[in-house]
Amino acid sequence: MTLSAVEKFRAAARRDGWLGQPLAVAVSGGGDSMGLLWLCLASGLRPCAAIHLDHGLRPSSADERRFVEETCGRLGLPFFWKRIDAASRRLQGESVEVACRRERYAFLREAAQSAGASVVALAHTADDQAETVLMNICRGCGLWGLAGIPRRRGMWVRPVLDFRRDELRDLLKDAGWTWVEDESNSDRRYTRNRVRADLLPELERQVGAGAAVHLAALAQEAWEARSDENVLMTSLLAGASRLAPEPFQKVSLKRLRLLSDGLIARLLRHLSAQNGGAAPSRRRMDDLTGLVRRSGRWTFQWDRHHDLTARDGHLFWGPSSERVIQTVEVSERADWGGWDVSFVSGPMGPWDLNVPVGRICLSRKPGDWTADFLPAVLVNGAVFAQSTEYGWEVRSSGVEYKNLRVLHFTPHEAVGGRS
Repeated sequence: MTLSAVEKFRAAARRDGWLGQPLAVAVSGGGDSMGLLWLCLASGLRPCAAIHLDHGLRPSSADERRFVEETCGRLGLPFFWKRIDAASRRLQGESVEVACRRERYAFLREAAQSAGASVVALAHTADDQAETVLMNICRGCGLWGLAGIPRRRGMWVRPVLDFRRDELRDLLKDAGWTWVEDESNSDRRYTRNRVRADLLPELERQVGAGAAVHLAALAQEAWEARSDENVLMTSLLAGASRLAPEPFQKVSLKRLRLLSDGLIARLLRHLSAQNGGAAPSRRRMDDLTGLVRRSGRWTFQWDRHHDLTARDGHLFWGPSSERVIQTVEVSERADWGGWDVSFVSGPMGPWDLNVPVGRICLSRKPGDWTADFLPAVLVNGAVFAQSTEYGWEVRSSGVEYKNLRVLHFTPHEAVGGRS
């Protein structure tokens, strides 16, 4: 049993592309993470560090930290740990669980970098995968939600995703290793704990003994299908995209409308994933595909931080902050979005300026993309002057401008670029 477990573990490392890379392990002290640590050592993949975060939520958490620290001391493993008060670190509208996750990943990344690790192993199991897929289905996920927890995403790897919890604990017992149980795992106030303790066992009793295994296998198939789809979506997006500066992208509406509603939705989700956006609900996605087929100008709020805007035959993806009118005081020279702003004369100000592209390096963006992102000057909320591909257009009707400054806008690319 031990040999096959080690072979399965090393096969996961090879398949997911991190075999031989400097590795850190997140260790809570529970059976899953201790099983992960044991498998690393038994497989000859000795970690360069074990990392532990005490969230400061339970009286027993200090004992768990000492247990992990003593274990690492016996094994001669470098140990990184930190204690926080997770409850006090919540952002507005954030649950304690979400705050813990955010703080945990931030510390894991920080400690791994200090230890010289390029990947961090996390102890998610096949049972965790089954629970995640089941909860995603019940909450109304799409096909991507069936993929559940990824085996690898960037520096995060999950080499025991094919192992059951009981399987890991059996390995520890056979090796004479111990672990500690987190009592919060039996707290039925948490949805996952109720799924773990009640729903999945009932499914295995009433429907089939392999329910958890089958759900985990479904996730793997969905992940493979998702990977194939990413290749297709990247190709489709490349064919429909036009050159624009990051963080903007623009997509030809004419080409987009040649696709089915389903492909439009999947392509836009792919665009979002490439740019760090969150996927909207199915209902809002249906609304968006309807808008794509309409002519005229419109803006759709994709999530809290990103917008899609249809105009001039293209769909523009960009940060919501870039459409907010910002006020800047130009004394002699100002840095404004992607532009250096200076003036010739006149005492008037401050100015309302439409930020065109954000603080990005324009010098790396070849081609004449600037026509879509040129600035405009507003006086008392009305557009006074706006740049076009032919030069500046001044709209002076009804605006007092005899003392108006003459502003000069120079893209950062002309002065060496800015990132």
